[in-house]
Amino acid sequence: MCMALSSASIIANTSSTPATARLNNSSRLLNYSTEAVLAANHHIGLSLNFPRSNSSPLVCTARAVSQQVQQLVQENHRKHAPAIDGTDRVKPISSPTSFTSTGPDPALAPFWNTHKEGLLQAIEKDANSGITSSFLTAELQLLANAASDRAEMHSILAQQRDNWNKLFQRMLTSASMTACVLSGLDGYAGHSMGLSLPALLLNAGTAAMMTVINQFQPSQLAEEQRTAARLFRKLASDVYYALHVSPHLRQRTSLFVDDCKRRLQALDKAFPMPLTPGGLEKFPTKVVPPVLIEPKPILGAHQDSHVVDCLDQYNGWDTQLTQDLKHIAAMLHHSDIPKYTGWAQNLVKVNKCLAIAAPCFAASAALLNAAAMCTTALPTNILGMWAATFSVLATFLGSFSNDMQLGMVFELYRNSAGYYADVKTTIEETLHTPVEQRENGTLFRQRIAYQLGRWPTSQAEPVVSADATEAGTLF
Repeated sequence: MCMALSSASIIANTSSTPATARLNNSSRLLNYSTEAVLAANHHIGLSLNFPRSNSSPLVCTARAVSQQVQQLVQENHRKHAPAIDGTDRVKPISSPTSFTSTGPDPALAPFWNTHKEGLLQAIEKDANSGITSSFLTAELQLLANAASDRAEMHSILAQQRDNWNKLFQRMLTSASMTACVLSGLDGYAGHSMGLSLPALLLNAGTAAMMTVINQFQPSQLAEEQRTAARLFRKLASDVYYALHVSPHLRQRTSLFVDDCKRRLQALDKAFPMPLTPGGLEKFPTKVVPPVLIEPKPILGAHQDSHVVDCLDQYNGWDTQLTQDLKHIAAMLHHSDIPKYTGWAQNLVKVNKCLAIAAPCFAASAALLNAAAMCTTALPTNILGMWAATFSVLATFLGSFSNDMQLGMVFELYRNSAGYYADVKTTIEETLHTPVEQRENGTLFRQRIAYQLGRWPTSQAEPVVSADATEAGTLF
């Protein structure tokens, strides 16, 4: 009876005046869910088939109650829920409202978009392609899943290659020191095939293993994979942040999706998983920062006329903020990036010398052991002494290169330069984007300050002072 009265009241209350009709429609839009619940309560005793027993009153499960009530509410919704389509008429809604993260029913989206923020709204569309934000949300979820999967894979590889580094170093140190002891005993005891031959084999094997291992630099391989895992996790976190931030504060969705795709592609190229082929060069002639985002063509110059001297207009952007960001990008280009690439260049030279010298000393020790076995022109004790000395030098240089982890330190410097280069690229691309499509200027300024390790005390204070010699303070 209540449902019939509710339906009759909706039809009877339709007024001929457009303003009155809109008011009635809005009121019914806010209250139809309450009417549905009341109707369900009225009919629950008639619609639910409660099992009965002689010793107890009504006995029912919570699941049965929930299912019956849900069916009644949905049926009442389909029959009686009004929706405003922009005119002075009322039309029924064909499907129930969905209160999931993807947004409500599209027919009710104009109402819910004014009351709910923080998620990508179903009514939002890209102005150029017409793609709905639900499709863009699905793309972002796919990108986040891919980035998380990449992070897990790189983490596993980092642990594996760190184990390689430790095992190889222990093996080489043990083999080289054993060869040193055998060479010394051979020189002390005179010519002994039982001492010279094992020393020869150990020194030759150590030289060959050092040559191969130094080409791969296991400590550098592990650091590459650790950095890649961190960057992929950061990409996934950026996607989750964009999915939950208010729409008027974040970057336009279509542009953010494009940026995430370019970043995922660049990270795959900058940090490959296989050793060969396609692995990174361990002793480059010229050190360049890794590219963390694929460049995109810039169509047209940045229009300074879009920037005004008011922080509350144009999405938090003004002329002072633009000039501050340009100053940061110029300082990163001329100071921070060259500093870390220069340090990496000097370190790779030292590491290359040690990577060549250690196998050479081990090979020389093996030659001296072979000479002690084959010739009698030189005293055996002198050959054994020099073989033991070269074995010690090979052990020391190999241990210094690996224990100091010069390959890892080189990769740290190179990645530090890439970190600041990525900040510089982000600033430049943002400044070449129309103001209305950017992230909120205040939030973008804070994000750049956090990435540089700067803590400005007010909006008027620049992120990097004019007398600063470096933009970043983290490394």
